[in-house]
Amino acid sequence: MATDYLLPDLGEEIEEAEVIAVHVRAGDSVEAEQAVIEVETEKANLDVPAPYAGAITAVHVSVGDMVRPGQAVVTIEPADGVEPVAAAPAAAAPGAPAPTNARLRVFETQEVAGMLFAWWSPVGRPPRWRLPELEQDGWGAVGYRPFRLRSHPEYTTENSVDVNHLSHLHGYHATRQVGRVTVDGAHLRSALEFRRSRRIAGLWGVETSVSAVVNLYGLGYSFVDIHERSIDLHARFWVLATPVDGTWMEMLLACQLRRLTRPKRFIAGLRFLPAGLRTRLYTQFLLNGQARDVR
Repeated sequence: MATDYLLPDLGEEIEEAEVIAVHVRAGDSVEAEQAVIEVETEKANLDVPAPYAGAITAVHVSVGDMVRPGQAVVTIEPADGVEPVAAAPAAAAPGAPAPTNARLRVFETQEVAGMLFAWWSPVGRPPRWRLPELEQDGWGAVGYRPFRLRSHPEYTTENSVDVNHLSHLHGYHATRQVGRVTVDGAHLRSALEFRRSRRIAGLWGVETSVSAVVNLYGLGYSFVDIHERSIDLHARFWVLATPVDGTWMEMLLACQLRRLTRPKRFIAGLRFLPAGLRTRLYTQFLLNGQARDVR
């Protein structure tokens, strides 16, 4: 007899989760422990597997649904000779481990400048490279700009090193490649110089003279080391792209400035402000400009 399979207790006082993938549909055959849906909680992504082999007769959830322990996920007709496993009622169990029929995905992680990066491989490969560690002494807090973009990491990665793209699309001038582009495994390095006219906070016109070293790792991690010579400003930019589907990707822009203790230019360098406030304001100015460029 077909039986509803209920979402098991997810542990650690997790009361609900979002369905981010449905792996089966009515009529599919499944094996015991085969994932039928994937859910996302505040702590982790979990595969929810079939408790026994059989045939899916109904699917009760869709991607984007919020589900709670004890809610019907699918209905399964057990295979011949298979004894159905009764669904246990969901119960609050603070601190309890996740049930054995919920598989926890574990990702290799690395922290860089207070940001946590996770390695993901569709075929379960271990990390193929490590991101470089960055010195934090003398550097301000990292600022962020998240948004969704109709693009793909391949294009944003290419744009990071396309000299003509910087001139034609973003209005940089006197743009030139410095030295050769080098590739070492998954790491591509390119050095550039350019000039640009910008307005700071819509008030002051500034001619900037910039040298930049672009470091790409794979398709999702772009890190740029910036030196603006007219003010003597040192900055770090990250362009971090994660594809959502074939059309959209999640984009996170990040910026960090070395503490501006005494900029060369009084007005354009905001020398009249305290160093901490000056550094924070310039971080936001640069993030705003970076967001305009990427969009």
